Amino acid sequence: MIEDIEKDHLIRSFLAKGIGFGIAQSLLQEGISVVITGRTEESVQKATSELTSLAKSNNAKVLGIVA
Repeated sequence: MIEDIEKDHLIRSFLAKGIGFGIAQSLLQEGISVVITGRTEESVQKATSELTSLAKSNNAKVLGIVA
């Protein structure tokens, strides 16, 4: 899917819910690390915990930030 992008140098930030969460899942499946942002600690923790196993299995990382 993302063959033309240098994965080591791509940084993307996505919301902890909705379309942003889905895009983050797709990028993690490609081995691209993502930053998840949300308004509450609870939403960020929930999203990052759901995405962490997917990230680990594809040598990617998930970082959560409350904004």
